[in-house]
Amino acid sequence: MFKKIPYISIDEIINKAFSRSAKTVVKSHGPKNLVLRDKEMEKVERSAQIIASSLQKVIDRYPEMSELDDFNWNMIDILAGVRNTRKNLDALRWAITSIFRTDRKILKRMEGTRDKDSIIQYRKEAYGKYNSILRTISKNIDELNEAQIRLKEIPPISTNDYTVVIAGYPNVGKSSILAHLTTSKPMIASYPFTTRGINIGTFKLKYQRIYVIDTPGLLDRPTSKRNEIEHKATTAIKYLASVLIFVIDGSKTRNYTLDEQYALLEDVKAQLGDMPLIIVQNKIDVDSDDVNADVKISSLESLGTQELKAKLTRMILDDKAFEEKRKLIIKKEDG
Repeated sequence: MFKKIPYISIDEIINKAFSRSAKTVVKSHGPKNLVLRDKEMEKVERSAQIIASSLQKVIDRYPEMSELDDFNWNMIDILAGVRNTRKNLDALRWAITSIFRTDRKILKRMEGTRDKDSIIQYRKEAYGKYNSILRTISKNIDELNEAQIRLKEIPPISTNDYTVVIAGYPNVGKSSILAHLTTSKPMIASYPFTTRGINIGTFKLKYQRIYVIDTPGLLDRPTSKRNEIEHKATTAIKYLASVLIFVIDGSKTRNYTLDEQYALLEDVKAQLGDMPLIIVQNKIDVDSDDVNADVKISSLESLGTQELKAKLTRMILDDKAFEEKRKLIIKKEDG
């Protein structure tokens, strides 16, 4: 959704506008001063159109904030601020209006003169004002450029997609379980809140794409250890989650006690709210303690992974939310 938002360079826009308008060819006949006037007027008008078009392209690539799903609205608010983004886009709209207003005023003056020097001076005045208008909103442009970099990191998922979230402490085997559940090699996408990437995989059920995600750095430690931005990010993830898979390492060599892992489970449940839940004990191929889990597997040895996938499939098919989201997607695709 956000990957096609252009980066804005005032210098590049100005150079493109002025260099392209300099190549303007006007088919005009008559006195030289009038031919010159037609050409200079065309430069003024064309450069205004190029600048406005460059700014409008940025505006058009942003989604309408009021029409965003809850997940993407919250992600934009965390990364760039919805209100601030609207303000900066409004600054681009102001610049476009100001550019065209200047264009009309200068053209009107040019139409009323035949003096060669005055004609050229009017064109230079227009160019100077175009440049000044863009420099006036340079702060807004800088903020939009910063937002553009951050927003590209938002996973390509929406609240309307049916999403399975995998949680649990680090090194319990979440990423390998994700690989077993999904049909394609999981995508590792950059993520704006951690030094690690978000893992995203998919599979299809009843012709509907199901997303499976693991969010390192967010749902693999207690709430008390998350910073403010991570708290907000977890809230955003809440709008995605349809099913929660919580992975517990019951092996004797585990890095976290069972009490710590169950405490994290309760913490995550409180964060994400009431939803279908599958508790998975992983690493049963090694010496392990008995864990109260719905499914026991070894993702390394592929033991029990088919049972897990079958249980997940049944849970999704029994979930009314799946059919509701499926109908929404079908309706959207049908236009």
